[in-house]
Formats: sequence, C-alpha cells, structure tokens
Amino acid sequence: MDAIARDIAACTACGLHKGRVRVVPGSGNPTTGLVLVGEAPGEQEDCQGLPFVGPSGRLLRRLLRLAGVSDDSYYIVNVLKCRPPGNRDPLSEEVDACAPFFHRQLAALAPRLIICLGRFAGRQVLANEDVSIRAMRGNVHQRGGARVILTYHPSALLHRVEFRADAWRDIKRVRRLMTELGLPREAVSR
Repeated sequence: MDAIARDIAACTACGLHKGRVRVVPGSGNPTTGLVLVGEAPGEQEDCQGLPFVGPSGRLLRRLLRLAGVSDDSYYIVNVLKCRPPGNRDPLSEEVDACAPFFHRQLAALAPRLIICLGRFAGRQVLANEDVSIRAMRGNVHQRGGARVILTYHPSALLHRVEFRADAWRDIKRVRRLMTELGLPREAVSR
C-alpha cells in the first residue's frame, strides 16, 4: 500500500493535481478483508490527506461503531485521490485517471467484503455505469471473490433524512456479512 500511495502522490494524470493540498490514498487496516469505497476527498480530507474525516466521515464511523464494527476492522479508500473543486461530481476523465490506482489498491487489499458508499463507488467497483443506488442497494453483489454492498454515501444521509433507515439496514447487513465471512469486527464500547 505504501508503494501505491507514493505513486498516487506523484500523479499528474488529470487536472485535479493542480489544486490539491494533499492526495488522499486511503487509510485503515489493510489486512481485515473489509474495504469501504467512497467517491472523492472533500475539503477536510484534502487538508489532512485522510479519507472520510469531515462530517460525513464522522457520521459513517458513528454508524459503523453503533453496529459493532470497530475503526480498526476496515480499510477505506476513495475512487478519486484528489478533491474535485467545490466537491463537484467527478468527471469521467478524472475517474479514468485514478482507476489504475484504485484497482491496484483493491488487488493489494484482496477484500472479501466491499462497501460502496454512493453511486460513483458502486459504478467503479461493479464496472457498471448504470448503477443506481436505489435499485442496487439492499442486495449483495459479487466482484471477483468479494461480496459487494451498495449504500448511500454518508453525505447524502446528512441532507436526506429519508435515506437513513435504509442506510442503517445496510450497515447492519455489513455486520452480519462480516460474521458470516469470519472477518474481524471488535465491538466498540458505547
């Protein structure tokens, strides 16, 4: 993962490198078999060089902890490694530029369970441009040897109260699948 992170830091394949403060390669425990995939870094992530450290990341970690999934039981990455200006949606050429890094990360992590946070993550993981979270969430999909769950991006949960119950069901499914697959998930004391 360190070699991939160094390659990401040197990347100038798209225009996003010009405005970045830091690249955001990913963080967490690379040996657990659980990978969470987001879309792109936000402002806080760009400043700190870590994924999901802003408000949506705090919400995500809180939901995972409530479900009994500890912070050290997953690795988290974004499809894009640099922040799009104003947190706009990624452009296809930006996704294409970051795709080799993202796929190298997945190959190195060899996940048994992947959680896609939002449609951009789902599209990249499942190699399907027609991914609709509403249509695809609630089911378990396959990517190679990994099971894949799609759920709403935590930033959507901050703005769309109606998505929260579905997202909570998805997070509880993550916990059940972790148990079924024998993945480590230390319960966090509340």
